[in-house]
Amino acid sequence: MKYLIAGTKIKEGKSIVNHSRMESMMASIKDMADIILFDTSATLLSGDSIAIEEFVDGVIYVIRGDYGDIR
Repeated sequence: MKYLIAGTKIKEGKSIVNHSRMESMMASIKDMADIILFDTSATLLSGDSIAIEEFVDGVIYVIRGDYGDIR
C-alpha cells in the first residue's frame, strides 16, 4: 500500500485537478497499482470529487444513515 498525501488546502480545487498535470500523474500511478482510491471532500461541500470524475473508473459514496433530513 502506498500513499500520496495532499498538500495545503486550496480554494479552487477544481482548477488544479483539471490541470494537465493531473493527467500526467494519473498515467504514471496507474502503472504502479491495480486499484487507486481517492478520498475527496463531500460532493456538496466542494467540487473536488466532481472534478476528478474524468480520471476515475468508478465512484463509491459513503453515506451516514439516520443523519440527514429526507424531504
